Amino acid sequence: MVCTKLHMDEFIKNRTGVSGERESLWQKKGLININNMSFPGLGKQYQMRELVEKYLADGYTEHPTMYFHRNDQQPEKWKALITDLDKQYPEVAIGLGGSSKSTRSEAINITGYKKYKEALNEDRLPIEESRGFSPAQREVNAFKMALSTLIPVDDKVFKQRFDGNSFFENPLINRTLDKLVQKKLVTVSGDVVTLTPIGITLVEAIINTQFTTETE
Repeated sequence: MVCTKLHMDEFIKNRTGVSGERESLWQKKGLININNMSFPGLGKQYQMRELVEKYLADGYTEHPTMYFHRNDQQPEKWKALITDLDKQYPEVAIGLGGSSKSTRSEAINITGYKKYKEALNEDRLPIEESRGFSPAQREVNAFKMALSTLIPVDDKVFKQRFDGNSFFENPLINRTLDKLVQKKLVTVSGDVVTLTPIGITLVEAIINTQFTTETE
């Protein structure tokens, strides 16, 4: 079972996985002219998530965020390959607006159908934009991905991935952890960082807004 929130501005702009020619219904705010239907705001979506957690608590486990699997079954293997700190293998996306990523770079596919088809017809990769990552940013990306699993992030495992480097030694991660501890969104015990219950609910927002170079 997948539970998602529809508030991510960057996804609305260029990672929708849809045509990009016009807004999908879920992208529009307010009332939709279909059976007087409306999409809930972010606050209501969090309330809906709380209900999902309540009703799935006894029989399901969330791993990674938004993905709930039955306790008698393993998590989706493909998600673990992408997100778990000891794995995080490259991900290749095919289709409109898809996002491909490795530890060193990422690429976003074209979202407009006409431009996408034109690129294929001309034997070009249908990529809208691409960029590489510095060594420090690779560490940040890996840490953020590991947080999204909702599994405590162990510095020992991190060091194995990054030639003995500790995530506590990464300036951006260390500074962000201080903020998150103050906000009671994570706890730090020895080498392990664990999301609090509120942090689990807000993990998407944490990943997308808190790991910035801006100072408060």
